[in-house]
Amino acid sequence: MRQFLKVPQRIHNAVILMTDLAEHGRDGILVSLNEVAERNGLSRGFLEKIAVLLKEAGLIEARRGASGGYVLSRSAKHITISDIVTAVEGPMAFIDCLGGGSCNMSSKCSTRQVWANVQKRVEESMTEMTLADVLGRSSDL
Repeated sequence: MRQFLKVPQRIHNAVILMTDLAEHGRDGILVSLNEVAERNGLSRGFLEKIAVLLKEAGLIEARRGASGGYVLSRSAKHITISDIVTAVEGPMAFIDCLGGGSCNMSSKCSTRQVWANVQKRVEESMTEMTLADVLGRSSDL
């Protein structure tokens, strides 16, 4: 099957990392990237690159040392999928002109509004969905 809209692997792995931290890092318990990688069959090196971006965005905190690791910077019910996507990939743009880029067809484009509507709905969905929702426990995370 041919894929037309595909979530980049970096976004997919970032959501996996964040849900793992929400699940296993409760009450301030630090989670190592080795643990996350092993539990989810992911590359530790790739997770390290993602963790840097999530830390820069203020979504996770890191502690160094032998017993170091990562923890969410706030409750899972206050971190949205949109927060994660924006942290690792930047703002979404289905087509160049919706992301501030230039387009030589902008004055006569018959489909711009179609893609603007699709993008708006995807953005709304990602903004409404939290990590707690993903884990199915919005009340206790």
